[in-house]
Amino acid sequence: MPNGHLRRYLMEFLKSSYLQTEFIKTMPSYIRPIRCEIESINKSYFYIPIKQILEKYVLNEELIRIIDQETPESVTPYIKDNGFCNKLQIVIYGDEFGITNPLRESSRKYKVYALYLDIGNYKRPRTKLKDIHLLMIWCPNDQKNANKSFAEILSPRVRI
Repeated sequence: MPNGHLRRYLMEFLKSSYLQTEFIKTMPSYIRPIRCEIESINKSYFYIPIKQILEKYVLNEELIRIIDQETPESVTPYIKDNGFCNKLQIVIYGDEFGITNPLRESSRKYKVYALYLDIGNYKRPRTKLKDIHLLMIWCPNDQKNANKSFAEILSPRVRI
């Protein structure tokens, strides 16, 4: 159990999102999101570079072994027919969800769209939070107001 001074410090730390953010930035696994401007409406969205996600969280000896051991007989016809056997299979999927401010009675619900990155080489389901990596996040309303297509939002960013 922390002593009184440490407890007070921890409580102040937990109340400060600024201190929490600064602490997170010191961690070796931290990847700084890139802020991307939607200039026509003065809004932005965030992108986390795929290359850094792969280097810090995905690539490991187990995955390399799995990729090396793939054979045309051990993969699906889709993987085999499209030349993905013995290659890193990056799966990108998206989800839309709503956020509200619970402290205000008449608060508006904000829709948010997020893209996630997963790896298709694993045979077992990978549903743990540590296996799901945020790639991009934006407000669909901003996309609509800027008159941008889904492809236009993605194109400058989703690359290795």
